[in-house]
Amino acid sequence: MGVLASEQGWTVVNATTSRRSPLSTTSEPVLANRCDPDELGDVMESTSGRVLVLIDDLQRVEKADGIEAALGHRDRMLMVVASSPDFLTGRAGVMRSLPPMTAGMLLNPTGGLDGGAIGLRRIPQEWTSDSRAGRGILAVAGEPSHIQVPT
Repeated sequence: MGVLASEQGWTVVNATTSRRSPLSTTSEPVLANRCDPDELGDVMESTSGRVLVLIDDLQRVEKADGIEAALGHRDRMLMVVASSPDFLTGRAGVMRSLPPMTAGMLLNPTGGLDGGAIGLRRIPQEWTSDSRAGRGILAVAGEPSHIQVPT
């Protein structure tokens, strides 16, 4: 996703939360612009144009200050977060600071309620039975579609 955004002229910011995250260990030059999630507000202030913010392991973010400051730039920013469906559907921790999600990509859903993380009420059981790597659901404004992400 970061590579595609960069090819379209977006600045990609990789807000790392763990040294073991694939976003932290990648050698992809597009993902080299790394910061701590607490620094996102400052990064957005100093970056012009459209910005894609990637945050892996959102459940590891302890304070939402940086994310809240970055959301002040939502007119030119797209924030992509990754975590478990249980965490993303809850309103605890940093999730209290984020607006409800109305679009998203859910990889390898395991239960009918996993869709709450991306704005879906329920996922049909047949959509949760394909556990192949990269299989998932893309939801935009409550409309789901099957997807296959290259792995």
